[in-house]
Amino acid sequence: MSHAPVETSDYEGSELAYAKATIELNRQVDEGTPWSGSERNQVFLNLGKKIGKDHSAEFADISAVAGFDFPDDSRGLTALDWDLDGDLDIITTNRTAPRLRIFENQFQKAEDSSLLIKLIGSKSNRDAIGSRAALHLTLADQSTTTIHRTLTAGHGFLSQASKWIHFGLPTGSQITSLEVYWNGKTKETFEKIAAGKSFTLTEGSGAATPWTPPFQAKIPPDSNQQLPPHSPISIAHLERPLPLPEIPCLDASGQEISLTFPLEKPILLNLWATWCPDCLSELSDFAKHASHFEKAGVQLVTLCVDIEPDDPEGRLKALEILKEKNLSSRPLFAAPDTLELIHLCHNVHFIRPSQLPAPSSLLITKDGQLRSVFRGPAEPNKLIKALEALTLHDDDWKTFAAPGEGPWAYRPDLLPYSEIAKEMLDRDWLQRAGNFLLKQKNNLLADGQKYPELLMLTGTRFLENDLTEKGILLLEAAVQAAPDLAAARNNLAVALLKSSRSAQAVPHLKAAIKSDPSFIDPKMNLAQFYVDSGNEQAAIALILPIIENRYLPKAMQILAQIHLRRKELPQLAQVFQIITQNEPENPTAWLNLGKLQHQLGKSAEALTSYQKANQLSPGNPQLESLIKQLLLKD
Repeated sequence: MSHAPVETSDYEGSELAYAKATIELNRQVDEGTPWSGSERNQVFLNLGKKIGKDHSAEFADISAVAGFDFPDDSRGLTALDWDLDGDLDIITTNRTAPRLRIFENQFQKAEDSSLLIKLIGSKSNRDAIGSRAALHLTLADQSTTTIHRTLTAGHGFLSQASKWIHFGLPTGSQITSLEVYWNGKTKETFEKIAAGKSFTLTEGSGAATPWTPPFQAKIPPDSNQQLPPHSPISIAHLERPLPLPEIPCLDASGQEISLTFPLEKPILLNLWATWCPDCLSELSDFAKHASHFEKAGVQLVTLCVDIEPDDPEGRLKALEILKEKNLSSRPLFAAPDTLELIHLCHNVHFIRPSQLPAPSSLLITKDGQLRSVFRGPAEPNKLIKALEALTLHDDDWKTFAAPGEGPWAYRPDLLPYSEIAKEMLDRDWLQRAGNFLLKQKNNLLADGQKYPELLMLTGTRFLENDLTEKGILLLEAAVQAAPDLAAARNNLAVALLKSSRSAQAVPHLKAAIKSDPSFIDPKMNLAQFYVDSGNEQAAIALILPIIENRYLPKAMQILAQIHLRRKELPQLAQVFQIITQNEPENPTAWLNLGKLQHQLGKSAEALTSYQKANQLSPGNPQLESLIKQLLLKD
């Protein structure tokens, strides 16, 4: 029998699909992805026409001409006379910035083309929610019409409009009267109401009281213009530095190398492109401030990101540019995975931008911790301050990195930086993930349970790829980081058993059982070890409680091995009887049961078992021979 590792973590298990969906939804939220796709806001104009057999209204999309088609991920929307000028304005709330947007209605209108009323309940509820106002009008052609409005406590998704009721009046119409059905029941009529004004109507008073706004609201000019493009120039110092994995890259000759840690000295890793004017200007600034790099003990490393790996002429062009800038730096070039790795590390801490612009610079300590991120050309004075701050004590660095100097997203202590390993595993970068988790151990221990679980997950992946020794190293680190993580101990024990190191494996299995008595896998693995080592009694003591109230194929197989070793054929036949009852479509189980019944002299039962096996797996010569023998015997 073989021992099998088990994965139990936040990332694998019976709810894996749900977990992955949740992770993906959260990622889309962080990246600002609209739920319904990349859609602009829309507004439709009712053309007043009836079309089709069902006489549906015809609408026109006027989003662009109305100035409404912003790329906001809008949620709430309400219409109200925000500036009290007699027409309805629109306010939207958005999940992305700007969080609030006011659309001022600038259509030309006559002064007497609207009416604004506020209902005040006395016998009904104070806010008059549920009340209906019926405005009776005489139109220009002397015909009559009635406009109804109902006061509700909600106006769409996540929205509540003003309690002032707005009526738009047709040109040339005259107000005859206004009826209010308080709370939808008691009717009260109000007269002497003039168009183009505002009134309060109190339940039971019978009179409309004119209302004058205490001030004139104004929307700031150009407040709804399209936002200017976001400037990529920004700086962020990380209060809790971000540990980095090895960064793959190419040297000046095009050979694949890795930027490994620890380094001889801190570095400023500058991402630049040969086509980028800002990049070239920044390289000149770096040359001018070379003395500051030398004084701070920081090496400038330039990483050219726009040259293909198989383009030696492009590399020569980039090297010529660096030489012309009189720049003393270590030149590197991006390998196929370089930028993807840098971006995934960056995005563990920052939500946006999802990709760094050119140029960008990363200030990295000797032991591979990202301290500062410069998006866009680094301002020399701020860069110099960051270089000098590298020598600060941790507490002093935190003061320097506070939001006053550079913002960070989320509280740093809430970010599990070991998630970088999970991102690398998702890309099948197994070796990189393993090296990162082991080399950055001291920096990742702060991630709590996440770190040992990722060690366990990565170590198990190494075992699955027959990389046993590296898998054992990772699982040992997981056990060291979290001694009570039963799954890690179980998986480590399985690897040790497969490597013939049972003396080391057994204590881990016992510790896993003690840590989590409900965890079955280490019990079965330990029972299997006892069977293989000839201690059937110890194996039975572990297996019987497991199968007492449930059926587990692996446990039944171990029990079958025990009875086989002891040559207890009746008990062995009972085990296979249970197996066939629970796995009636298993031809091997029926064949084994038939052989045992045959040896016990139960020919009729054996024949039935053989025939069942033959039905499930026809054409087996051994089965056909056994059936023939029993039939001839009868």
